[in-house]
Amino acid sequence: MEEHIHMEYETNLSQAFFRVTVAEPYTEDYQMPMLQRNPIDGILPIEGCGVNGASCYTYGVGGCASMSDLYAKDCMKKADIQELIARLLEVIEILQKHMLNPDCLMLEPEYLFRKAGKWWFCYLPVQKKKLLQSFHELSEYFVKTLDYEDVEGIFLAYELHKATLQEKYDLKTIMEEYEIHEEERKKEEIQEPDVQQEFGNVFTLSDEEECEEEEYVLKRQFHQKWRHKVISHAEMIREEDGWHNPWKRSIWHSPGKSWGEWDDLMTETDGQEESTNL
Repeated sequence: MEEHIHMEYETNLSQAFFRVTVAEPYTEDYQMPMLQRNPIDGILPIEGCGVNGASCYTYGVGGCASMSDLYAKDCMKKADIQELIARLLEVIEILQKHMLNPDCLMLEPEYLFRKAGKWWFCYLPVQKKKLLQSFHELSEYFVKTLDYEDVEGIFLAYELHKATLQEKYDLKTIMEEYEIHEEERKKEEIQEPDVQQEFGNVFTLSDEEECEEEEYVLKRQFHQKWRHKVISHAEMIREEDGWHNPWKRSIWHSPGKSWGEWDDLMTETDGQEESTNL
């Protein structure tokens, strides 16, 4: 959470509120009227006012649970990440149609809420952090919070973290490329390698078929080695640092590598340039 932002909950007999106070004078432009006159599916209801020289934004969170609370004890799964990203992309598209800035979405786990089986977002008109940076930091939370036995979830979280280290990236394209890669990987894992057999000295593998078989075996060995590397690293983090401690390692990343090719450990996220959209 940014230092100039303070958050708190307030409840009464019939309602629950989430209040964000920003240490700067309250001003209002077209954003607040737009949000209040055009309720957006995926954006929590918001009210704004000035209090003692600060800006106060109140969100209705009745029946909601924050991501930080949901995964304080439970682990995330691959499906949880995919669902959140799909919802985020949907909300971004709606915001843009209403001439609202997606950078104003707060993607810290304490500001992401789950209600009635859907994710809901807080829109903060004075948000300073860029969406690209916010999502990259959220990807670090995915890595820390994932069930380390959910291998496919680990693949996805690490690939997201690696891809979002770039100066500019397109989240929708990243997910599309990931799905294509996963389909290919699963096909290779499901297929059984051809086995050279002789049936009465009639049927034997040709030289070309032997080359194809060897290539397949090498690919499968690569995926098995890659899977072992990811799991081993996840277990090491869990044992040494505690899965829910601040992430200080980061992931295998080398610019220009294809999906799943991680050679070097890269730490921190310094140097990430700011950009506007996912």
